[in-house]
Amino acid sequence: MTTKSDLLKQKSAINFTHNFRIINLDYLMELSMGDVKFQKELTNQFIELSISETDQLNLYFETAEYHKIQPLAHSMLSTIYIMGLGPKLESHLQELKDYSQPDQLKRHINIISDVCREARVEAEIFLETL
Repeated sequence: MTTKSDLLKQKSAINFTHNFRIINLDYLMELSMGDVKFQKELTNQFIELSISETDQLNLYFETAEYHKIQPLAHSMLSTIYIMGLGPKLESHLQELKDYSQPDQLKRHINIISDVCREARVEAEIFLETL
């Protein structure tokens, strides 16, 4: 049963989503249809996956396992879209398909890692509002 407190939290969270610089929670809000528990679940999943996936990207680059970068980058697309990061990161993830130029790979990996790091901070703030 939804209580008045639950509704106020949902309204507060929805109003708060437009104040972020990196993440855009429109897709999460649409997908969750106001289910705060689901929002928490997906946000926590984003935080965990973005840490492990960016760590893996960096590891694969450092160990010159370039062939493993593209499949990982492809799987990261679903992770980034939950937090509305597609417009910021999709082109960088797509660029990881070409691993013939390691210096370019590293530039894109750094951008992806930096944006995900900032997004995690905002995602944690969002979680505090739920």
